[in-house]
Amino acid sequence: MGYTDTYSYMVSATGNPTGEADVVFMQRTTYVTALELFPRFQGGGIGTGLFMEFVNIAKQNGFEYLAGHFRQGSSKSIAMKLNQALHAVPFVDWCGSGETYYYVVARTLQVEKYSPPT
Repeated sequence: MGYTDTYSYMVSATGNPTGEADVVFMQRTTYVTALELFPRFQGGGIGTGLFMEFVNIAKQNGFEYLAGHFRQGSSKSIAMKLNQALHAVPFVDWCGSGETYYYVVARTLQVEKYSPPT
């Protein structure tokens, strides 16, 4: 991975498209720019598993931090599963959306291993 690399992922489960994710790797930080699942696939651990895969990629490539803006609700919950989060700053009415997003930063080396639901 270079100085700044951007990757887009089409998320699929059981061979069906389930959502999309975009990640930027820059300097020592992995920045999750988007992590969205179609409603019928939410709540089953797919988003959390994908998020943790980004953590693993970051660790394997020597990135020290994981960051992103996360919507109030499930995406914030996924982000806050990162024990040792360094910052979780709210932004009310993010970009005129009427929603509150949280900017979260965590050290990748302190993120605990995720075990998917059985």
